[in-house]
Amino acid sequence: ALTDRDGLLQRYRIRPEAPGWIAAQRRLADDDLPETGGAAPAIRGEWQPHPDGYTLELRLPRDMIRDRLSVRITDSGSGQLLASGRMFPADALGRIVAHSPQLQNVLDAITPPATRVWVTDHQGLVLARAGRLDSAAPLSADRPRMPWFVQDLILAVLPRDADAIADLSEGQTHLFISPVVDALSGRPANLRRQPPRGDAVVVSAAVPIRGTDGVRGAVLVEQTTHAILSVQNLALQRLFGVTLLFFAVTGLGLLAFASLLASRITRLRDSVEQAVSHDGRILRSLPPDRSRDEIGDLSRSFSGVLSRLDDDNRCLEAMASRLAHELRTPVSAVRHSLEKAAQADTAEQATCLARARDGAQRLENTLLRLREATGIEQAMRQAEPLGFDLAALLRLQTAGLRSRYPNVILELTGIERPVPMTGVPDLIGQALDKLVENAVDFHRPETPIGIGCEDTGKVIRLSVRNEGPLLPADIPVFQSMVSGRKGQQSEPHLGLGLFFVRRIAEFHGGTARAVNHPQPPGVTVTLELPKSG
Repeated sequence: ALTDRDGLLQRYRIRPEAPGWIAAQRRLADDDLPETGGAAPAIRGEWQPHPDGYTLELRLPRDMIRDRLSVRITDSGSGQLLASGRMFPADALGRIVAHSPQLQNVLDAITPPATRVWVTDHQGLVLARAGRLDSAAPLSADRPRMPWFVQDLILAVLPRDADAIADLSEGQTHLFISPVVDALSGRPANLRRQPPRGDAVVVSAAVPIRGTDGVRGAVLVEQTTHAILSVQNLALQRLFGVTLLFFAVTGLGLLAFASLLASRITRLRDSVEQAVSHDGRILRSLPPDRSRDEIGDLSRSFSGVLSRLDDDNRCLEAMASRLAHELRTPVSAVRHSLEKAAQADTAEQATCLARARDGAQRLENTLLRLREATGIEQAMRQAEPLGFDLAALLRLQTAGLRSRYPNVILELTGIERPVPMTGVPDLIGQALDKLVENAVDFHRPETPIGIGCEDTGKVIRLSVRNEGPLLPADIPVFQSMVSGRKGQQSEPHLGLGLFFVRRIAEFHGGTARAVNHPQPPGVTVTLELPKSG
């Protein structure tokens, strides 16, 4: 039964009597009546038996049918009804589903390469299909194929498990796979399936098409994992390229930075080698590097070490000159006195022996000064700071100095209250002794020597002031073996007094400075010591 182009119900009977070609007879009445419409040559077919039954194929002109078709199968021998669809009225017949040209054009325009798209109606019948699966094709035509070794590597690393083994032929007219069934029920679904032939896993995803009266159909999109992996490969290639470029730029930057560091280290080495001669003499100072990095810090350390070595070398050179000067006079006096004593009478021998004893005493004093300097160095290496009252120390020290210099006026100020500090009392006392000894040696007779102590809260200023000759402006008096003024005593002057005063101040974390004051003319030496050394 079918509907013609005018929508009218038309019925035909097909009765094969033997294998081969058959023809249809048109019927105008009920099935129980004989054929009354005559033959319908436009409907042709062939009936062929096979072991499981038979196959009947019919060919109908498309313009003969509108949109309805039903089939009823009966056994003509027994009259038994084997299967039947609705045969009337016309709108109860089965609907013919055909491919939609408009929908096919839309799918052809939007379907990317290596992708297959199916559109079904609410019964799973295929309305349109576009694209094809190609396991070797890239995702789009404008992207190159991935290298075979990269593809094999990705396929070997990434999982390729499939949920089912199934195949969809190109001519499939009814989709009855799980994603489509779920989509027709209103639930999006996906499936990983592997065809019986081939190694490509197909990823399928289906979504429902909804209308005002419910689900009207489904869309199924399929791609092979090879096509999907091409996107991953392109991402990996871009990542590899960016990573390679980053490593290249970083490597060149590190190489340039290492070359810069090596050149700076080489220049520092050359500067150090040029600053020190082969026999250990300091030829010139090393200019410190102002860079705020490790090499700059190393350069500044080398500069400080060379400066201290230069000071020590100058100290040794000055000591040799100073000792030669200080020892030459008493040695000459002793020699001359002994020669005259050998030739003089008894009266002159006493004078010559007195001169010899004076020269020997000066030699002994020189050696005593050297031993004292060595003792101060050892004391600074072994000393341990402790808390004490500086005011009490100054009172005790000044009392001893007054008994030592009875003809000198010593004025002590700033000790009315306790002055607590942390340091080494013995070293502070020796520094004060050196300052007072230096002031006594250079002060103008009958003028007082002032010893002052001032507590500012953060630092303590200990000063010794005398009236007398001013300090030369171009002589570093705190350097070793330097003497800037001519004293009044006959004691040997090695230029170590103020040098050790500076060392003691630096040992306590402080500073030492000497300034001239014009009215009355004189010199003030000040130690600035932190309260906690």
